[in-house]
Amino acid sequence: MISTTNTIRALALSFAVALVAAAPSVTPIPSPAPTAAPITLPPMPAPDCKPSPTPVPIGGNVLPAPGQNRCVTLTPAKKGAKPTPTPPPARVGLTGVWEVQIQPGGDNVDYVHFKLTQTGDALTGTYLDKNKKPYPLAGVVKGANVRIVVTLPKGGSLVFSGSVSGTTDMLGMMTGPSGEIAFTAAYRAKSNLFDNIAPGAGLGGMGGGYTPPR
Repeated sequence: MISTTNTIRALALSFAVALVAAAPSVTPIPSPAPTAAPITLPPMPAPDCKPSPTPVPIGGNVLPAPGQNRCVTLTPAKKGAKPTPTPPPARVGLTGVWEVQIQPGGDNVDYVHFKLTQTGDALTGTYLDKNKKPYPLAGVVKGANVRIVVTLPKGGSLVFSGSVSGTTDMLGMMTGPSGEIAFTAAYRAKSNLFDNIAPGAGLGGMGGGYTPPR
């Protein structure tokens, strides 16, 4: 009886060992890695910009000098570049410098000049005689007709009466102390004859002046 019991126990143990051996192996599940804490960066400091910087050329670019504006955008420097000139204001009527030829006769020609400013029908400006002495003038334009009066010292005057063709040519007669003399005038867009006249020089009270040839 004891032998039978031992046999049953042995068979049961063998069967249990066989079940354990036949069971599939189980792979352990790894634990998840801990989540890293977020990285917080400090705020970037604002650029050290200064108002109205004066960039200086360095190499081929325009860069700020030390301590000046650091926010300047690099701009390629153009070799030999010149600033764009400001266009002159639009011309109004007879406004501008005119070269006047007074023709006393024969081959003699005297060159004088008007510097005119037209406002409506009125003309104002300066008369420059052949000796480059300036005198005030005033006049009026009515259609194609023009009349300019030059005031000379001691109450004298020269009166230019004629007609204009467009805004570039003038033809007529000059009346002065010696009578009437023919004249022509032409607009000179680039004349700078008046640039060297001192302000107020010879205006009202300067002695001398243009005397028409006899």
